[in-house]
Amino acid sequence: MKRVLFIINIILPILVCLLFTSCNDEPLFQTNDQTDIDLQNQSIYVLCEGLFNQNNSSLAYFDSNSAVNDIFFSNNGRKIGDTANSIIHYGNKLYIAVSVSDNLEVIDATNGKSIKMIPFGNENHTRQPRAIAAYKNKIYVCCYDGTVCRIDTATLTIEESISTGRNPDGIAVSNGKLFVSNSGGLDFNSPDNTISVIDIDSFTETTKIEVHPNPGDIIADNKGRIFVISRGKYNHQANCYDPLLQQIDPITNSIAQSYQTDACNISTDGENLYLYGQEESSIAVMETATGTLFNNNFIMDGTRIERVYGVDVNPVNGDVYVCDALDYVTPGSIYCFDKFGYRKFVIRNVGINPNSVVFANIMQTENNQTAEPKLQTPWKVLSYRPAPGQFVNEMPLYEDGDNDSIMRVKCLEKLSNTSSGYVTLGGFGGSITVAFLPAIENKADDYDFQILGNAFVGSAEPGIIKVSADINQNGIADDVWYEIAGSDHLSGNITENYSVTYLRPDTPNSPISWNDNLGNSGIMDRLDSFHPQPYYPQWIEDSSISVTGTLLHHTLEYVNGQWKSYPKEWGYADNQSNNNEASKIKIEWAIDDAGNTVHLEKIDFIEITTAVHLQEELIGELSTEISSIIVL
Repeated sequence: MKRVLFIINIILPILVCLLFTSCNDEPLFQTNDQTDIDLQNQSIYVLCEGLFNQNNSSLAYFDSNSAVNDIFFSNNGRKIGDTANSIIHYGNKLYIAVSVSDNLEVIDATNGKSIKMIPFGNENHTRQPRAIAAYKNKIYVCCYDGTVCRIDTATLTIEESISTGRNPDGIAVSNGKLFVSNSGGLDFNSPDNTISVIDIDSFTETTKIEVHPNPGDIIADNKGRIFVISRGKYNHQANCYDPLLQQIDPITNSIAQSYQTDACNISTDGENLYLYGQEESSIAVMETATGTLFNNNFIMDGTRIERVYGVDVNPVNGDVYVCDALDYVTPGSIYCFDKFGYRKFVIRNVGINPNSVVFANIMQTENNQTAEPKLQTPWKVLSYRPAPGQFVNEMPLYEDGDNDSIMRVKCLEKLSNTSSGYVTLGGFGGSITVAFLPAIENKADDYDFQILGNAFVGSAEPGIIKVSADINQNGIADDVWYEIAGSDHLSGNITENYSVTYLRPDTPNSPISWNDNLGNSGIMDRLDSFHPQPYYPQWIEDSSISVTGTLLHHTLEYVNGQWKSYPKEWGYADNQSNNNEASKIKIEWAIDDAGNTVHLEKIDFIEITTAVHLQEELIGELSTEISSIIVL
């Protein structure tokens, strides 16, 4: 739930709801003069919480060809309920917390139809679900009665609930733990000031962390760092809060950093925080890795947002969607900006108080029936051999007893859902090999596939891409491999047949030694304050890991107090940001071992390998990470 001011959003609508009526006009798409509406073959759902006690929450639906004001009502013949606070997309379902109606609505993400309405309270007690998190086939919901409920995604039943603090308002997952912000928001004079830390395996609260009063939004970035925004106590004379942004170390369960801010709400795209709320039309942007506030106003083209009520980022192309609540009582709007803050289009009249946008990766057919996306992902992971690195055994998570087969399944789960996190390849030479069915066709003079990573401006960790066709039709990647020749290949700025050997340490948490075929050697230092797990892949029992491949020369520089790794022009994985055309790949760029261009009608296998060999003491090694591979 993305509240700007609790007193405005609860008390004010009660006083004014009789004075206003909402319209139910069809949504109006409006573009600027240069940009067409492009949802990247996706569909989006917009959750609108409506007015308190008016039972007018709604769920809007949009794709590039159609729009439905309230697809839930259209497909189910009933309203979602009263005050829909939050929504997540997990698996093939949408989960919506409907606070005043006291239930969790579970919806089929492919058609907007209700699968089950899970009641949370009864006539004697109400829970008021507020925020939702997902982890390992479980849904966790924090409720305003001071509890967290665990729901099994298969049976869709509440398995268990535990007590936390007063009026929990947000929930996030990191390091095998739940972090729950206890706001105490119903007590204006004495709000709560704690974060409950819950061990997921035992589902017990292990500790509470003291933070600034009235904590609300709490999120994890793509490295597992936890950020919480606390509104502080409301100053009735000044008509404002005194908010504070704080970063929590998920390993030590302690405050790592505090940042002064005027914002009361936060969201993230993984690498950046978007801060908004108290200054109603402003969105600031902060880099999570460094805590640098590099943009005080994200919107660069002068577009006016009346009241920013939610910010969500499209994981496929990086577009930023801003929910505008307008005056809180009439249907609001959704603005789509590119990642640089320039407006692409706006959708009017989506519903009252739009607070969230989710990206469902579905499309509608001509007869208005939903269908699976045309974006094709790998059907099998043939090999996963990461080199040691600071995210190894975390992305994906290694658990005792996991073997090579289980880790490959975990990788496939990540690659099949762009919102479920990343697969790390570790240091130089770490690799993953995937298979596609059907094969990827070579489209003349067009891009054929795209590897989604977590690269952004100043943070490139490029990986070499190889492709192969299953010529002998045995389903095994044992035919000839060809390397995609990117920009550095053409400029000759590469080192071929570079080899590195990593030695397994005597104890799991010791530094790792390495040596290469050029006579160099060194130690892979550890960043224990962020990643205390073993860096050597624990399911690999070999005493050493030797890798050979093409080395790309690094571009790491220390600029204005920050480390910057600049991207290659094109042709590599995790190199250019996902919304940049330079992150897309053409099969026609393939070359053989002699450097000659080859023509492949189609490919069945793709291999991605970390191509830089560099470690800096303060930031660790450069390692390629990917979240999905999609056929364009």
